[in-house]
Amino acid sequence: MLKDRGLVDAFLQRLHASGFEVLQLTVDTAVAGRRNRDIRNGFTLPFRWTARNLADTALHPRWALAMLRAGSPALRLFEDIAGEPPCGATISDVMQQQLSSSFTWGDLEWLRARWPGHLMLKGISSAEQTRQALAAGADGVVVSNHGGRQLDGTRSTLEWLPEVVDAAAGRAAILVDSGFRSGTDIAKAIALGADAVQLGRPTLYGLAAAGEAGVRQALEILRQEFDRAMALCGATTPAQLRGRIEMAEDSGIDEVPRHQALSRVA
Repeated sequence: MLKDRGLVDAFLQRLHASGFEVLQLTVDTAVAGRRNRDIRNGFTLPFRWTARNLADTALHPRWALAMLRAGSPALRLFEDIAGEPPCGATISDVMQQQLSSSFTWGDLEWLRARWPGHLMLKGISSAEQTRQALAAGADGVVVSNHGGRQLDGTRSTLEWLPEVVDAAAGRAAILVDSGFRSGTDIAKAIALGADAVQLGRPTLYGLAAAGEAGVRQALEILRQEFDRAMALCGATTPAQLRGRIEMAEDSGIDEVPRHQALSRVA
């Protein structure tokens, strides 16, 4: 949620006019975590040239030529709507300038009244938050700890997922992200009740390495791993994966947490 409500309205109108049907609001970054990697790398917006990144660019001529054609990285949407590009020492600084640190459930109701499409909340981590999100008009939630970059000592999303699924009770879409690096990881989430898994770094790594072709290759690797995991669990469809967990619980495996039960299924 941005501080400037007029800017929020402008964003919503542009998104809706562009044909987007689902809005996903991230709610776990109202206060930025200390991202030491960004600080060490000197990641800034607008992009600033240093001796280090000049040398790195010289070692990657294909990437350099592609960036020369497209221009340096920038938050162009902010510039188009707000009229000026945001500036900051790190990406966290940039976003902190723009984001409201006092987001409330009342703000969610305000947003719900202005967005005509589906609304998802990303950053949900408990059954109570799930119930509150649905009561405020959300159509679904994303169980997320922001890849561990906000609070690195928090629980994993697979640990949170079962209680969120139970709280939703089939009334909303349940997605999950953070730390998914293989098709087997995805299979575990589907087995525990998620409707889908959101992927960040695997696809971004593919993009950085080989552009669109790299993204396609990363997704194909994950698809093959997921298919193999289904076969080894005796499932012919993703929906049957959840049935394997339910069978395990009926057989007494519910003595251990559900996020551990999948490893007990033969």
